[in-house]
Amino acid sequence: MDIAAFICEQLEHRSVINVPGLGSFYRNRVEGYYNQEQQQFYPPSIQIQFDNELPEDDTLATLLSTEKRISQASASYFIEKFVSNIRQLATTDNVPLGNIGVFNIRQNQLTFTPKRRSEVNELFYGLAPVKLRRNNPYRQQPEEIIPFSFSDIPANPPVQQEIPAVIEDEKPPRPINIWLIIALIIVIAGIGLISVYMYKPALFDRFITPVVKIKPKPEKSVKRSISDSIKQSIKTQTDLGLTPVKLDSTTQKKVLPPEIPTDTFAVVVGTFKTMAGAKRQLQTYTDNGIVEADIHKSHNNLYYQVIMGTYLIKDSAKVHLKIYRKKFRSPGIKLETYPYKKQ
Repeated sequence: MDIAAFICEQLEHRSVINVPGLGSFYRNRVEGYYNQEQQQFYPPSIQIQFDNELPEDDTLATLLSTEKRISQASASYFIEKFVSNIRQLATTDNVPLGNIGVFNIRQNQLTFTPKRRSEVNELFYGLAPVKLRRNNPYRQQPEEIIPFSFSDIPANPPVQQEIPAVIEDEKPPRPINIWLIIALIIVIAGIGLISVYMYKPALFDRFITPVVKIKPKPEKSVKRSISDSIKQSIKTQTDLGLTPVKLDSTTQKKVLPPEIPTDTFAVVVGTFKTMAGAKRQLQTYTDNGIVEADIHKSHNNLYYQVIMGTYLIKDSAKVHLKIYRKKFRSPGIKLETYPYKKQ
């Protein structure tokens, strides 16, 4: 077992290592110095010093047994063998202890000579001696010494003001882009308005068009001539695909009794919760030249309906329902009954 290598390894972490039967090793800091003969500057270093006093300490054996996983007795045996081997070899030759120094016998006494520069401490690792260069043409010339006398000092010397140091690295704060902040506020507000409109569009009706309440027209009895009734009948028969019956002019001029209000039937092409939505739908039909479209309220007064015509006969309304479904290509068009309400 290499006890010398183990001692060198422990000296990298401990300031003192006691070796029973040999002496104590301890680390010593050597300051940087200049060698006049060699004209070199030597950096600071750590040297291992040795003391011949024999300590009564078994710390090294404890460390060795723990590190190498052997018994305390075996560790003590290896240390005693290492010490006797050094003392025997040092009588005839120099015995190195790792890379920190050598043992030898001088005047019948065991001595230890450390290396001038030791590498057991990483603090000074890699520092090399520097040789002084003489006769350097770029060497700084000595300054001329001017004689000084106290009489040259003025009675009231001017006070020199300190000039504050200017920090060049400090950068001015970046200005805040107010337009960017305004744009972000506008975008966020727009998103909020769109979200509200999607869930509650009725809140925006007052800003689009005023809500116009349609007053129901009073239902009055109207006198009609037979000719008016015949025209309505001819139109209904034509819508049903029948051949209308022609009457003479005398019969057509007769006056019928007052008409009794009845239920009506309408072809509904759209139903909306708000008047504004119904008007927008009506405008699309008006722009396409469909002038018969109109807006009525549903019979329960809850919705606004866009209708294409109102009919007194249900069969006639059904015929026109098919026509409008085919014309607008929309199966959702339906027939709505407006029941007559007695006053």
